[in-house]
Amino acid sequence: MNFSLFTSEDPNRFLPLVIVLLLAFVVPILLSRFRRVPVVVGEIVAGILVGPAVLGLVTETPILVFMQDIGLAFLMFLAGMEINLDQLLPARNGQSKSQEPRVASSALVVYALTLGLALVAGYLVVRQGAGGDPLLLAFVFSATSLGVVLPTLKERGMLSTRFGQFVLVSATLADFITIILLTIYIITFDRGFDLEVLSLGLLFVAFLIFYRIGPAFVRRPRVRKFFDDLSHATVQIKVRGAILVLMLFVVLAEFVDAELILGAFLAGLIVSLLKGPEDESLVEKLEAFGFGFFIPVFFIMVGVDLDLAAAFDAPARLVVVAVLFAVATIVKIVPVLIVGRS
Repeated sequence: MNFSLFTSEDPNRFLPLVIVLLLAFVVPILLSRFRRVPVVVGEIVAGILVGPAVLGLVTETPILVFMQDIGLAFLMFLAGMEINLDQLLPARNGQSKSQEPRVASSALVVYALTLGLALVAGYLVVRQGAGGDPLLLAFVFSATSLGVVLPTLKERGMLSTRFGQFVLVSATLADFITIILLTIYIITFDRGFDLEVLSLGLLFVAFLIFYRIGPAFVRRPRVRKFFDDLSHATVQIKVRGAILVLMLFVVLAEFVDAELILGAFLAGLIVSLLKGPEDESLVEKLEAFGFGFFIPVFFIMVGVDLDLAAAFDAPARLVVVAVLFAVATIVKIVPVLIVGRS
């Protein structure tokens, strides 16, 4: 760890962080009268305003970059915790849990159709002279922004609904299958198929170990009583354990050259498996920790990092961005309409 982050003698080293935290406090207040505008959008816009593109009050610093990475990891971790595994996984006795079409199967169909349309769109865009790799464009078109979807659904109280779970699972599949495919593609394109591709499986092996062993272990009466006794105000052992699982999977993801968000999401799934009905206070504490501190920093820094000058210096780029945005929107809407009608 680079301890110079915290021992620097610069007297203003915390000033950018104070500005970012001030925005995180003020933006929800300003948007409280505009219910239709998600807070995350306001945070990104606020980041643009104070960033190098406009006022230049905030730039990247080691402390802000560190908190931005933790904020992204925490966001994906909480997204994993919000997934209702009862709607995704088959019952352990082999019987169906519901006569309704499963959320996961519908989301998989939507993603498969989206990826197919994205491949066609990527090929057509390249044929029109845009240049680039059609497969990479297809990955861009098929991905969503789970980081924006989760806070928006949560803000509107829709996460517990079937529709909310469908949107969340669809966004999750779109992002994480795309990340896995993109990682494999880049590795094989650069170095050919090697053991590094197979090392991605370590993440899922670790997840399966927790999935098979973890719930039975933590739900033993003696184990649960032990953790309950250590969950008082000054210890909060369950919170510590949840954050430990998060960081273990983030480190493992980076060890196998995967994106940290993949490890963070799997960690969230694990915690959702391990927690019991009596652990709602654990969820509330983790959400307060994430949405109250790290996650707003992440979204504001997304705005700070946006290079608007590069777009406005070459107006033709704005046209390209508009076209790509339109294509990405169409390839996502059409599959949903098809599955919805069927």
